[in-house]
Amino acid sequence: MKKCILFLSTVLCALFATANGITVDAHIESATVFLQGATLHNTASADIYPGVCTVTISRLSHTAEQQSLQVAGAGDFTILDVSFKVNYLTKQESSDHYQALEKQRKDLLAQQQKLNDEINVFKMDEELLKKNMELSGKNQAITMMELEKIANFYRSRMLDNKQKLQQKQIELEPIAEKLNDINQQLRDIPRNVPTGEVQITVSSSKAQKAQFAVSYFMNDAGWTPLYDVRVDDVNKDLAITYKARVLQNSGIAWNNIGVTLSTGNPSLSGTAPELQKWIVRQQNARNKAVGLYGFRSVPQYEEVTLAYDRARGVAVQEDAVPQKAKFAATTTTNNTTTIEFGISEKLTVASGGEGSLLSINTHQVPSVYQYIAVPKLDKNAFLQAKITNLEPFNFLSGAANIYFQGTYVGETMFTIQQATDTIALSLGRDNNISVERKAITNFNERSFLGQKRKEAFAWEIAVRNGKSTPISMQVIDQIPISGQSEIEISDAQYTGAVLDKDSGKVTWDFSLNKGETKKMELRYSITYPKNWVINKH
Repeated sequence: MKKCILFLSTVLCALFATANGITVDAHIESATVFLQGATLHNTASADIYPGVCTVTISRLSHTAEQQSLQVAGAGDFTILDVSFKVNYLTKQESSDHYQALEKQRKDLLAQQQKLNDEINVFKMDEELLKKNMELSGKNQAITMMELEKIANFYRSRMLDNKQKLQQKQIELEPIAEKLNDINQQLRDIPRNVPTGEVQITVSSSKAQKAQFAVSYFMNDAGWTPLYDVRVDDVNKDLAITYKARVLQNSGIAWNNIGVTLSTGNPSLSGTAPELQKWIVRQQNARNKAVGLYGFRSVPQYEEVTLAYDRARGVAVQEDAVPQKAKFAATTTTNNTTTIEFGISEKLTVASGGEGSLLSINTHQVPSVYQYIAVPKLDKNAFLQAKITNLEPFNFLSGAANIYFQGTYVGETMFTIQQATDTIALSLGRDNNISVERKAITNFNERSFLGQKRKEAFAWEIAVRNGKSTPISMQVIDQIPISGQSEIEISDAQYTGAVLDKDSGKVTWDFSLNKGETKKMELRYSITYPKNWVINKH
């Protein structure tokens, strides 16, 4: 009897499933996030029944690129067909961030309404006081003493009422400002986003629990490199914390998932372009591009497209056990053309918003510290840290926050074109180093040679090290460059410096012991027509 009931139950469930299908939610297990785009790895399980049935896996991003879709199944069944569609009737749930802002907005609206009600009561009270004051004494005679008492009463009540009214209006202002900010923020968060669905048609000889793994690529995600650069002492290496801001706009929150960051760009073809024959012909006005052939690009998803054609729409792996991604504590993998960072901590990233910030690793980076002074423009010395070998650290271009001896100095940019580039980071001013530039008045002179005027200039630059340790110093000045043949620059003197003839930049590099002062001189002459006015400084 029990076997019969079980058989009938199975048949009925199978008929119901065939008619209505089986719908289950996908769960995001991990993501490989590229600088532009991300591949999401999802899992789902469904109770399938004997025969042919359709399993719909919901809660996928509607922005999934269908060419990249891959489905794997684990179990004793056969996948017959797979298709992807966007469900506009089923919307994604609002993010936790959106719900929190919405609750805050409702609380503020309630406070605003309460204050407005109190303000209206005070205004009604004020109107009643005015009417009562007009009616007093109309129906009966009153003495001067009684009149004075009435006047004092109304004066006191009116003043108290106006003060309370004003206070409530003041309390309204920050609530209105906060509401405006929240409303603007809510407008930037996507709402009513449709869902993506994968429909999988399977054939099974028995009832069983089927496991599915679904992965796909989407463009609306990525990560941006950021850095914290900390210098505690100029005698020590600087510490660079490599960070990443992960953003996504899939319409689905990534809750507590594993993350791998990749420097690759899957939207670019990995196959070298093929140079075609270049035939040069006469151009005409109707078609200026006649006969000109350039590069032929290769399809974006060449390998996936082959599988896509074979599987009638989707790349499919049958009877494969889904493999969950495993991450060690921030492991770095150098592939042939890309670098991957495996992040051990789980990450949560809301859809839309400012994204989530995570640390990749921290490096102690050897650097050379040097003080730079340009006394013609600024009489301060600036400490710079120069990093000469970036290759071991896999850095990318990005913004960097600079901290010197625990104090935030400012923000700069890592602009890295090659791993062999030298990066100079400014660590701010140092008031313990004094720099002075003044004209040597007894040398400056002016003379006339026929129709020409010759002016001689001389400058003295003095640098004093007021620190308790020796320093490396670089002083930069300049000699003018003639912009016209009638103007001649001559008699240049810059003892101990190096001149860049193209730019006119003069550079002194030297060391200064503690308490030591070094003086330098810069001299030059300018000859030009005596009736000309030129920019001499």
